[in-house]
Amino acid sequence: MVREGLQHGLQLYDSGALNNLSISENALTRFDALATARRVEDELERTGRGFGTLSRDAALENIKGAIAGRLGDYQGVIELWRRDRGFNLEGRAVNVRTLLGRDLVADHDVTAGLKLSDPTSEGLLSFSGVNYGLYSDRMKAALALRDWPGVVTMGEKAFSLAASDARTRQFAFREEAAILAAGYARVGRLADARAMLARTLLDCEPCLAARGWVAELAGDRAGADRWFAAFERADPEIPLPDAEWAQALLERGDMDRAIAQARQAHLKGPHYAEPMETWGDALMAKGDYAGAAEKFAQADRDAPRWGRNHMRWGEALMLSGHYSEARAQFVAASGMDLSRSDLAALNVLLRRTASGRLHG
Repeated sequence: MVREGLQHGLQLYDSGALNNLSISENALTRFDALATARRVEDELERTGRGFGTLSRDAALENIKGAIAGRLGDYQGVIELWRRDRGFNLEGRAVNVRTLLGRDLVADHDVTAGLKLSDPTSEGLLSFSGVNYGLYSDRMKAALALRDWPGVVTMGEKAFSLAASDARTRQFAFREEAAILAAGYARVGRLADARAMLARTLLDCEPCLAARGWVAELAGDRAGADRWFAAFERADPEIPLPDAEWAQALLERGDMDRAIAQARQAHLKGPHYAEPMETWGDALMAKGDYAGAAEKFAQADRDAPRWGRNHMRWGEALMLSGHYSEARAQFVAASGMDLSRSDLAALNVLLRRTASGRLHG
């Protein structure tokens, strides 16, 4: 209805309706979320006024946070939420601690993020029900760690709960179903992945990304490229499509194309850490360990608590002959969140650098 009103020239900014549209599109991971958020920002700058009950300054921080999140600048969003101006709406669905927690998870600070976003914590409410919010957040935490069995376990619970409740059903067939489908493909359950994909919609970002990944993991590289290209066309201003495509190309072994897509993602989201890590991994595979270390260091500036990035950074340094610096990165990674497989790999690297030729 808001979009229809805008098409008819209605002035919907002062009432807060335009911002509500932006919030809804962001929550539903729709392709036009960034454009609408920028339209709200333009209206804020043009009118010099806030909307609804929010002052101009609070509203501006709100929308800048939404825009930063679309561009993968989680450190920027985290800084805004930590200032806590105008967002802590007691007794309402949105709580700044929950938002902060979810952005910390997206930035790979998983344990700290889950502690804040846990909907069972005192004083917090989950707009979609306590259990659904709990499992959805844990699914995304597993995704941030690349813990694919965890994605499936938590995703199945989140999807089941969301799909069974009219208040959350619209989320079930977007983000939850899409992430779960990709998780199924990752653990080799391709039939389940395809069945879950068939239940998703086509106007959401994770839905197109999941189609690309299911095709890629099924060995249909041409199909994967078509889906990632479709995702890029649908949402050309955000870095996520290019970053996902870069990761798929990396895992495929096409390092030059992976670097090209990672570079494209970085141009769109210069504070998005994911493409930098992918770029570093590709350089590692090409034997450019010094170049890889530079990319991992760059990723660290935007995701300083990313355990896997510190581990990969340490590997690049070790292979470059910088053993004491490598050891420091491995020790740093040991105090951060890691999947079980990454933790096992890290323990090997810690033993290798504990004494002897690689130590010091």
